[in-house]
Amino acid sequence: MTQIIYWEYAGEDGCLPVDQVAHCLDSYKDSIDDVVSGKSAAALPIVFVSKKPEGGFPVDLSLLAFKLQGVAHVIYDGDSVELSSYASELDCEGKNGVAIIIYPNKNMKRKVINLSGVHNENPDQVMTRITNAVYEFSNQIMRLDIDTWEGIQNEKLHFQNGILLSDRKILEEENAELYEVFEEQLSKTEEINQKLNREIQRLTIENQALRMQLVSRDQQPLMHMGEEVDFYEGEIREIILEILEDYSRNVQKDTRRDHIVSDLLENNTFEHIPAKRRGQIKTALKGYKSLSGSLRGLLESMGFVITDDGKHYKWTYFGDHRYSATMAKTSSDNRAGMNMASLIDNLML
Repeated sequence: MTQIIYWEYAGEDGCLPVDQVAHCLDSYKDSIDDVVSGKSAAALPIVFVSKKPEGGFPVDLSLLAFKLQGVAHVIYDGDSVELSSYASELDCEGKNGVAIIIYPNKNMKRKVINLSGVHNENPDQVMTRITNAVYEFSNQIMRLDIDTWEGIQNEKLHFQNGILLSDRKILEEENAELYEVFEEQLSKTEEINQKLNREIQRLTIENQALRMQLVSRDQQPLMHMGEEVDFYEGEIREIILEILEDYSRNVQKDTRRDHIVSDLLENNTFEHIPAKRRGQIKTALKGYKSLSGSLRGLLESMGFVITDDGKHYKWTYFGDHRYSATMAKTSSDNRAGMNMASLIDNLML
């Protein structure tokens, strides 16, 4: 990719050039307007860098653009147009030396990297924070063969092979035996080339994994998993985030705890599965009289193991006897269903 960019064969990503240079916002205002407003999209991430309060930028823009060539665009504050003019669209003030990364995947939120403060005075650390954020996104993308230099070379070889094969009739007329030998050698060559290309892809994936390990080598994880395991995919994460969400409603605003919890919730989306299950249980058990086939089917689909216990049923959540409750087979108490729903909510969800 570096060779393609160096020889100026990379072309453009929408209206933004794919090169080794950081570009001023003044020169690309119309293009950036369309990207920020959602009218158009770039295939590569865009890294916006704003000026520091005292002037200048928190990082060497030329070096940053060189490191991210072919991976992301680098756009910096201009004299006429500043990043702060997009504050409402980006949901960020975009000034005081902040870096904002917009990803081409609309499902990914923009990432704000606050580069102010005593921990960001080292230019190398600032550079590493930005490039790591871009590389983490880039490493998640499954690339086509044509997106790599090896793939381009392979495509070129395939094209050349096509030209050679198109002259098959002439070659057969001139020397049928020579062509037969050539075709056999060509088949072997392409087979070897495919094997080598697969090996390159394997090594590329391995390299990406090693790069991710290097990126996270000095980063301590927020939490380590304990002995408990998920009853369903993502259960523990869902419950923790729901607890944080409940806490955020009652915590004193504009405090350190409020800022930390809000930041975690903003950067960790979840599906509110416990709340959805709570609603399903409450609706299903309202006015409970007996265990119908449809109710049993719903409970079993949610992980309950239902066993016969004389005049009662025993409901065990995912077969874990720490989370069991008994329910009468038939009930005349209109509150029995709601009481059971409340018990399940408190004990299991």
